[in-house]
Amino acid sequence: MNTFLAAALVAGAALTLPSPTSLAQLAGPGAGHRTVPVAAAPAPAPAPRQVDKEKNEPHPEIRRAIRALENAKRDLNKAASDYGGHKVEAIKAIDSALEHLRLALKDDKK
Repeated sequence: MNTFLAAALVAGAALTLPSPTSLAQLAGPGAGHRTVPVAAAPAPAPAPRQVDKEKNEPHPEIRRAIRALENAKRDLNKAASDYGGHKVEAIKAIDSALEHLRLALKDDKK
């Protein structure tokens, strides 16, 4: 009877325990493989800074104002409406401001 009981226990255990193959399938790919942490690659060096053209410019504010006014004029010219005639007057004012800014730069170079 002891032999029978031992055989029954072994058979029962075999029926309830999953096989090594099914354990691997449950664990997923790479199961049982030891993962080793790897040091991260060093961060790439920052790109060299571009030379700031305004550092050598004696009047960067005037140059920026000229660019802003040119952009505003371009945007106004693209606008569909004439805004009751104000668009034309605004463009004239921009042209006048641009002329004065350019004269200021020219005068400073004398």
